[in-house]
Amino acid sequence: MEYLDFNINIISTALPLAALLNLILGTVVYIHNYRSEVNRAFFFLILSTVIWIGGIIVRFGDFSQSVALVGARITFLGAPLIAAFIFYFSNIFPKPLAYFAQSLKILVVASALLLGILGMATGSVVRSIEIIENGQMTIYGPLYYVFSAYFLFLIVASIVVLTYQYFRSHDVERNQARLILFGIGFTAIVGVITNLLIPLTTGVSTTSRLGPLGTSFFIGFATYAIVRHQLLNVKVIGTEILVATTWVVVLLRVITASTIEESIINSVLLIFWVFLGIILVRSVLGEVRAREEIEKLAKELEFTNKELKRLDQAKSDFISIASHQLRTPLSIIKGYISMIREGSYGDFSGNVRKTLNKIYLSNERLIKLVADLLDLSRMESGKLQYEFVEFNMVDMVDSTVDEFRIPAGDKNIDLVWNKPKEPLVVWGDSWKLRQVVFNLIDNGLKYTEKGSLAVVLEKANNMVTLSVKDTGAGMTPETAHGLFQKFTRGKDSFKTNAQGLGLGLFIAKKIVDDHQGKLWAESEGEGKGSAFVIELPTASAVKQKKDFQELMENL
Repeated sequence: MEYLDFNINIISTALPLAALLNLILGTVVYIHNYRSEVNRAFFFLILSTVIWIGGIIVRFGDFSQSVALVGARITFLGAPLIAAFIFYFSNIFPKPLAYFAQSLKILVVASALLLGILGMATGSVVRSIEIIENGQMTIYGPLYYVFSAYFLFLIVASIVVLTYQYFRSHDVERNQARLILFGIGFTAIVGVITNLLIPLTTGVSTTSRLGPLGTSFFIGFATYAIVRHQLLNVKVIGTEILVATTWVVVLLRVITASTIEESIINSVLLIFWVFLGIILVRSVLGEVRAREEIEKLAKELEFTNKELKRLDQAKSDFISIASHQLRTPLSIIKGYISMIREGSYGDFSGNVRKTLNKIYLSNERLIKLVADLLDLSRMESGKLQYEFVEFNMVDMVDSTVDEFRIPAGDKNIDLVWNKPKEPLVVWGDSWKLRQVVFNLIDNGLKYTEKGSLAVVLEKANNMVTLSVKDTGAGMTPETAHGLFQKFTRGKDSFKTNAQGLGLGLFIAKKIVDDHQGKLWAESEGEGKGSAFVIELPTASAVKQKKDFQELMENL
């Protein structure tokens, strides 16, 4: 008997604590963001739970039989509201469901409120309370079974809806839905067994006081969801609950102080904790807002980055397709122009020849541009390939220079090229390097109005150096340094030459770098000409380096 009394005393002490914890949790959530429908539904769910617990405290307190009856009827005001707001909450968390319209919300809450008021104000649910040896016996009214069916229906529906919410959600939202589902499920099971099934089957209502303790499951899972998965805003709510609980504890110490000195000390301590709590909450709130802003910016940046990648891929695909489509007709044009210049279709005047030379060079530049676009597309996709072989750099440069003799003569520019007598053999892709040499000579002609263009090829210290020096526009050191960037052209270059996309030198440098060489620009200043220099290792130097690397790997 003493053991039973001890357990009853524990339960009687735990019930107010459960009500207090529920009330603190619901109030903090509501105050934090009262405009949020989820927060409001959560608060009213907690408030309904507190009403229900309050009714049980009154019913099983040391009061008269008439007061116990009032307490019992209060529980039947809170219980239908609990079921209604659980159903309400499950339909809007973590995301609102389309069918849960305003009219359905009003119907659910209004029906619960009506049933609860009827149960509290009349004897339709609880007719009377009888005191028996083992506790209390409840005499139920005609609406009790309607009440029970209503409560069970909404609880089961809520669990079904939360299960659906779980399966349709992802990541954090799915974890939140799972935790709330477990919390409400366990709480509902305890409540139904202790407050419906046992009293209904045995007539003894003593177990009803165990029902509120089941809310600890919901509090526990909800708190874990707050801390672990950022439900209803993690740190702020956790901090506010901690601060509010501390204030309540210190306030109780002030109220229950046995001496004036103890009361003064606890009052000073309460004032200190109030100021400290406000500062702490504000600090955490500022941190959370800053984090939320950073997360928002990060998501926007991630979306923008994906969109840029998509657009960049679309651009690359377009360039690749367009370039491939242009190569064939340009090659055909080049072939026919070459045949006309060689006299395959008969003789023609000098003016026609000069015009054909301009057409040929323009077509050649267009072919180079298409090649540059294709190379750019391959570079960005990592598919730029080379066919490395040993070849004579002298022959490649010589054939390239020959293509520019007629255009240079048309502009009255002296194209100087002293072909070396000895072969200069390098290891590389002759076609790719020819693109580079063509680009440098072509640039020299485009930006030179008068004077000369000198092409020099020589060997020194296992390196082959090619320089293309003109007497044209020149450039500043800053301009020379930035020329090899993508889509970059020299300052005021459009005044001398409006053509070009600023890709040639960027691709040229990439090709030379891939050949273990160097490419740079030199100029004494604007109006003083420019020089572009390529430095490549000889084939023998490359072979010696490879042999050395293989030797080191085998050691």
